[in-house]
Amino acid sequence: MIVRALRAYEATVLRPHTTAAEQRATYEALRAVALCGEADRRPGATSDHSDFYDEFGLPK
Repeated sequence: MIVRALRAYEATVLRPHTTAAEQRATYEALRAVALCGEADRRPGATSDHSDFYDEFGLPK
């Protein structure tokens, strides 16, 4: 009974639900969206938000 439960668990949880081709297609779609957004980025823009926080990491 335990072996049967472990095999069922392996079949549903441990194995990937997508194929390599599906994963690659998802990656390519996300990369295309990221590249489109990059065109609208202002020169010098970063994700640095240190001006909002003090030297201890607390909000100013």
